[in-house]
Amino acid sequence: MSATGKPSPGRLTRSRLDIEPELAVVYGNAKQPVAGYCIFNDISARDVQATEFVGGFCLTKDMAKGNQLGPYLVTPDDVRDPYNLKVTVLVNGQVKYQGSTSEITHKAEDVFAWLGFIAPSSPAP
Repeated sequence: MSATGKPSPGRLTRSRLDIEPELAVVYGNAKQPVAGYCIFNDISARDVQATEFVGGFCLTKDMAKGNQLGPYLVTPDDVRDPYNLKVTVLVNGQVKYQGSTSEITHKAEDVFAWLGFIAPSSPAP
């Protein structure tokens, strides 16, 4: 299901789908690394995962239309604390997941700093 309440598009006919709601963080620039936030539905097909472990293509996470982003980008000034938001996933009106963004292991700012270290956006002097 997307944030609009419409069904998720695409081939979701796998026998075992895991729904993993995530906080998507959109990079801005060096002055303001976080441009905004949106919802990301990371849907994984666990029934095909076993074959991927022996060298197959990555269909577990990247099946056609298996992941959805959006539909809205919320700016940082509209979010008091991005790491303290309630997250609920409903499937056919039933709660399938309840949690919080407080469970996030790596904060976006830390990831951006790490990426800047390993792949600077401007050439080194």
